[in-house]
Amino acid sequence: GLAKPWMGPKFWCPYMKTTYACNNYPAFREGDASILSQAPQADLLLANINRNILLADLPAFVAKLRPRSRLLLSGFLEDDIPFLVQKAADLGLTHTGTYSDGDWRALEFVLS
Repeated sequence: GLAKPWMGPKFWCPYMKTTYACNNYPAFREGDASILSQAPQADLLLANINRNILLADLPAFVAKLRPRSRLLLSGFLEDDIPFLVQKAADLGLTHTGTYSDGDWRALEFVLS
């Protein structure tokens, strides 16, 4: 079955007062990788920050992904891509997409 949303900090859900009230709404949490310590495994993680923080936090992200789950990273430049792709590969992620918006880049990965 589907996991219930984690009631962590900065939880978004219209009119939500309990976990039960939000079972079918998207859940978004804002914070650094430390908020993941109490979170359940995830099917999708999004991170938008600079290269150095992403490189440092990648192990924490991978630890919270279920097999075949997706990780989307954004907030960096073209020159940062090789560093992020290599670190992600070292952690068992497969690079599945690269996206751009002006000078900004985003990467998509799947946990193998």
